[in-house]
Amino acid sequence: MAVAKHPNPHTLLSPCSGQAIRPFFEWLGEHCQHIEAVAMDMNTAFDLEVQRHCPQADVAYDLFHGVARYGREVIDHSRVDQANLLRDNKTARKVVVKRSRWLLLRNAENLKDGQAVQLQELLAANQPLAHGLSATAKLNGLADLASIG
Repeated sequence: MAVAKHPNPHTLLSPCSGQAIRPFFEWLGEHCQHIEAVAMDMNTAFDLEVQRHCPQADVAYDLFHGVARYGREVIDHSRVDQANLLRDNKTARKVVVKRSRWLLLRNAENLKDGQAVQLQELLAANQPLAHGLSATAKLNGLADLASIG
C-alpha cells in the first residue's frame, strides 16, 4: 500500500494499492507537475507511473529495498563470479556457492552460532566478497543516520 500526503502534515490525499496507482495520478491531474519528490519502494509499477506522470520529481527509494537489491545484484553476482574462478576446485566452489549466500546476506547481529567465524574465514579468503559486504554494512548504516534526523 502507498500513502500520498499533502504538504499539510495532517492531510491524507489517498491510500492506494499497486493496482490503483494510475487512477491516483490521473485523479491528481495537472497537480502532478507540482510534485517535487516521491519516496517509495522499488515497485516497478509505481516507478513507471511516477516517471509517466511526474517526470520532474526526484525519486527516493526506501533503504530496505535498496539494500535488498544490492544484495541480489552485487553480492550474489560477486559470489558467483568468485565461484566461477574456482571451477577446477569443486570443494572450494561448493563452499563459496552453496553455503555462503545466506551467510553473506544475513545481518551480522542475526548470525547463528559459529557463523561469524565461518563468515570471517570466507571473507579472509575472498577479497571481492569482503569489499561487497563492507558496502552493505555502510548502506545499512544509512538507516541509523536517517533515524537520528
